[in-house]
Amino acid sequence: MFILSLAASEFGSLIFSDNFTQSGQIDPQLWSNRVVPNPPNAEKQYYTDSDLNAFVSDNSLHIKAIKQTLGTKEYTSAKLTTQNTKLFKYGKFDIIAKLPIGLGTWPAFWLFSPEVNNNPYAEIDIMESVGADPNEIWFSVHSNSGSEDKKEHHTAGINASDINNVFHTYSIQWTPEYIKGLVDEKLYFQLNKKDIEKQYWHFDQEMFLILNLAVGGSWGGYAGICTDCFPQEIIVKSVNVYEYVGVNGLKMGGKIAIGVVVGVIIIAGVIVGAAMYVKHTKNKKKSIPKQKMTKTNHLI
Repeated sequence: MFILSLAASEFGSLIFSDNFTQSGQIDPQLWSNRVVPNPPNAEKQYYTDSDLNAFVSDNSLHIKAIKQTLGTKEYTSAKLTTQNTKLFKYGKFDIIAKLPIGLGTWPAFWLFSPEVNNNPYAEIDIMESVGADPNEIWFSVHSNSGSEDKKEHHTAGINASDINNVFHTYSIQWTPEYIKGLVDEKLYFQLNKKDIEKQYWHFDQEMFLILNLAVGGSWGGYAGICTDCFPQEIIVKSVNVYEYVGVNGLKMGGKIAIGVVVGVIIIAGVIVGAAMYVKHTKNKKKSIPKQKMTKTNHLI
């Protein structure tokens, strides 16, 4: 008897991982700490490279927003990126974290295209949340057609319980054909390449990962800021990224991969058929009852 087994996962080996096991500073081989005195979106924080705003303790990364005047800003915080350490093209991203819910907070985990060589604008928001709407998690995909005034936005939200006291897993699955958003492995967003205009799909380029905590701003501060609620922090247990390996683990173009799979199935069918013929020949003197054939619907 021959059994053909095809792997279902499109994601394979771990290609980036930080479990924050060493206390102290963030790992400079994995992250860079962006200094941004005047962030966009009318945000109220000054992003620093201070250990007060980003540090590792108790096997977790802490990104802390503090009520502290620096420059023209009334708050300090941190923005960690992999722009100088690791770029990604496709993959499964899992970030396990607790989030702040203080009014005026705006935590985000996202992917962004490097602003070099006239790369088209592309952004994938793995998780966004604002303190004015605690326990609401948002996933978004943004791009443009090469013109700043022609942007495409796709967004979905979900309610997640107790996000500041319980670690949840915020994930995306990013492939050449789709982008999916998940919380605790439950799918709540999917954008298929085939469903949007070609001029807006700019997600076949390398992107870098960003973890940040903003204060106030056009969205984070729409209901005001609770000045007595600070400090506020994101606590990240781990960041893991798994390599995209293609359909059924075949790292190649879709038509070629499908052709290979079909070829394997045909060969396996021939082998099984030959084996059944040999068995039937050996037992041709015996009375073999006919088997009832049933149709089975396989859910993929």
